[in-house]
Amino acid sequence: MIQQLQYESTTVATNNIRINLFDDSVAKILMEVGWKPLIVMTSMQTNYEYTFIPMTMDNDNSERYTHLSWLNFPVSVGFEDRDGGIALFGTKDRPYGLYQTNIYANTSSSNLDPSTLARIWTGLCNVYAPAGQPAIEYTEYETNDSDTNTIYITN
Repeated sequence: MIQQLQYESTTVATNNIRINLFDDSVAKILMEVGWKPLIVMTSMQTNYEYTFIPMTMDNDNSERYTHLSWLNFPVSVGFEDRDGGIALFGTKDRPYGLYQTNIYANTSSSNLDPSTLARIWTGLCNVYAPAGQPAIEYTEYETNDSDTNTIYITN
């Protein structure tokens, strides 16, 4: 599972992952012609699909892993550059939490459409806030006097 840090304010997060992409024959062929993968993250909470291209990719150890990195600007800044490796999470559509993540073999450094690309990796990503910056603010209720132990039966 990919762990992705997203700050609320003042700090830019650099996300680095090492992932084995070259078990796939399509990726092996593309490595020879030069490419940048397309990352597609779909929120399990909102079903919003977010696509971006990583800022850097290092294939020096491709038989073991590919090193990908991208930046997450603070939510308070609200800046993103999806084909330049700057992603933004922690918004209404892209909340903290789990994302279904797919990585596609992409020969373009500006294509953000996965519909014609070969998928080379599938997994999960957890987008989280650091300690002291709660991901969700809520009001805790201690009692529920208006509706206690009610069972509704429907046909």
